[in-house]
Amino acid sequence: MKIIETIYENQNGKIIHGDNLEILATLEPKTIDNCISDFPYDLSFMGKKWDNTGNFYEWNLQRAKGLMRVLKHGGYVAIFGHPKTNHRMKCAFEDAGFKIVEEIDWI
Repeated sequence: MKIIETIYENQNGKIIHGDNLEILATLEPKTIDNCISDFPYDLSFMGKKWDNTGNFYEWNLQRAKGLMRVLKHGGYVAIFGHPKTNHRMKCAFEDAGFKIVEEIDWI
């Protein structure tokens, strides 16, 4: 098991650093208001291992299912994506039960 560390906490919430699947497994169902994350883009950027998931759809689907389990009703996720691969990410989140209602783009 990897290290899970709370790096900031106050009365409103906390920021946890660690493997997201391991952290999700420790959380009680329907206890999280939101999740903001910057997932790998799966572009194999400069040959870096952290940017090559193997199967981007399945990688996202696992995390989307975990998030769906812990999010409160009405909770939301905001996850950064890359134009070349975010369609796979969005499909995985929809397949896990999320509804894509907004998309923010920057140019």
